Amino acid sequence: MGHSPFIMEDIPQSSESMKDILDIENIVLFLWPKVLLFVFGILALLLSIFLIIKIFQFLKNRKKKILSLSPLEQSLKRLSKIGINLLINSPQPPLKLRGGKGELCHSVYFELSEILREYLDRAYSFPAMEKSTSEIKELFITNKPIALSNEIIGELVSFFEKADQIKFAGQPSDNEGIKVDMEKIKNIIICLDGLLKKDISKHS
Repeated sequence: MGHSPFIMEDIPQSSESMKDILDIENIVLFLWPKVLLFVFGILALLLSIFLIIKIFQFLKNRKKKILSLSPLEQSLKRLSKIGINLLINSPQPPLKLRGGKGELCHSVYFELSEILREYLDRAYSFPAMEKSTSEIKELFITNKPIALSNEIIGELVSFFEKADQIKFAGQPSDNEGIKVDMEKIKNIIICLDGLLKKDISKHS
């Protein structure tokens, strides 16, 4: 009986051909993980660049937004934020909070001191941000802003000295004391802003 013309017989393959096929398969299996690793590395790099660009844009826009606020608006906004954090984090009933690294009292007085220094710097061009309390006292003597009375200067220096005692010497305070000082800083800044506007209108 003859063979059907539609049935192909198995073509015998030489051992050399089989070896070549196995070699190719081994090469593919060896390179495939490296190719995947390379592709994932490129994707991770692109993602990192994208995130860095986005973070840079966010910080740039945030800085523009902050600078668009007046010194008074920025100070009151930061004080309000401290008040919200104090309500969330303060223990009930009020407990003694000793100034210490990482504790609420310590961080709040750093923030209050910075708010007041920043306001003086931005509103009065008074370089308080990088100055110590003793240096600020000297500046008030040698370069006293015309709009500020001795009484206001005394209140400013008194607060800076109290803040230093809490921040650096571990003087105790409580959350009621913090709230009183927050209100005091708010009133001082509002008073300073009013004095500045009055002085500007007087000389305009």
